[in-house]
Amino acid sequence: MRSESSVSPRPEDHAVEREEQRRKDEPGDQQSLLHVTQSRAAKPRGLYGQRPSLGRPACEWGYVDLVAAKAGADVRKVDTVGLDPLSYYAGQSDMTDPGAMSERLAGLPRDLASLQRVARDLVIHYRGDDPAGHGIPDERLTEVDTRYADAMLARLVELDDRPLTETRPPVNRLVGCCRDFTVLFLAMTRKAGIPARARIGFATYFIAGFNVDHEVAEVWDAGEGRWRLVDAELGDDHADPNDGARVDPLDVPRDRFLVAGRVWQLCRRGEADPETFLVAPELDIPDTRSWPYLRHNVVHDLAALNKVEMILWDDCGLTEEPDLDRDLELLDRVAAATAAADPDLSELRRLYETEPGLRVPAAVTSYSPVVGGPREVALRASAA
Repeated sequence: MRSESSVSPRPEDHAVEREEQRRKDEPGDQQSLLHVTQSRAAKPRGLYGQRPSLGRPACEWGYVDLVAAKAGADVRKVDTVGLDPLSYYAGQSDMTDPGAMSERLAGLPRDLASLQRVARDLVIHYRGDDPAGHGIPDERLTEVDTRYADAMLARLVELDDRPLTETRPPVNRLVGCCRDFTVLFLAMTRKAGIPARARIGFATYFIAGFNVDHEVAEVWDAGEGRWRLVDAELGDDHADPNDGARVDPLDVPRDRFLVAGRVWQLCRRGEADPETFLVAPELDIPDTRSWPYLRHNVVHDLAALNKVEMILWDDCGLTEEPDLDRDLELLDRVAAATAAADPDLSELRRLYETEPGLRVPAAVTSYSPVVGGPREVALRASAA
């Protein structure tokens, strides 16, 4: 569904900025992409999460006044004065906040390697890890729709009351996907005061020749002064099937996990084949591959960078727009902002809060691979 709170910025506010950005980032190939005409009600979903220098000062943006899209609508203001990126990402989001389960994260190790191992052992992938083969009944597969970290932790304690650091059998793990590994890992790192954020994109290291829909964490490495990609799902000995190279889960190379904005730019310039970016090769559904899914992940990645870590099969706003061509200019700007080596938090906040169809509304449309869809899911009031 489309956000009722999304409003359009005044042209005079950003006209110069947009033109300058357009000239810098405009793809060489401006042909029409695709008109998505499939009925959302008839669209099946499944197989999501398939497996086989920051150094700038605090943001300088002040209040951005917006003209409401509809007469009489409220004016939204975005206050980013003094917003420090590291402090921002060190704090919990509504999705990762452990809430009443916070004590369960007390006493966890503080190094990334240990935290990654803890998170990795808390989730069993709903497809890739064969839950049924580990004695998990089908009715438990709905755990993959668990949205919030506090609910995830409550379910884990219900299954096994021992400390999270103790290895638990697969049957006592939460049924989830790459997002759940990431959300739990973010809850732990942020609890430890480590700046971390979710990134949505595509991994090259699961299926040879394809770039698979995936979610990882991006963690600030204070010692090296850089953000590093951490895959909370990946084992220490995982090898890329394309070349057999080991993929370090604590420092995933950026040519093996590509953030969605970078993929969008590569495809727009004709430097990558959009047909190779998808949820799963065997899933022949237009909305789960190529341009429609590139758009989906670009929008989701912007939300994640604004600390709204959506479930991968959520749709809202731009991702529900049937005419993909209509929003190319906006998507190009979002891609440029999110693909930057050092994303500008003030610009990420401005895009998310002021551009139509980008802010996550109070309710989203879910296409759960277990429950099915479409169905409307209301978010907690603080999360919207």
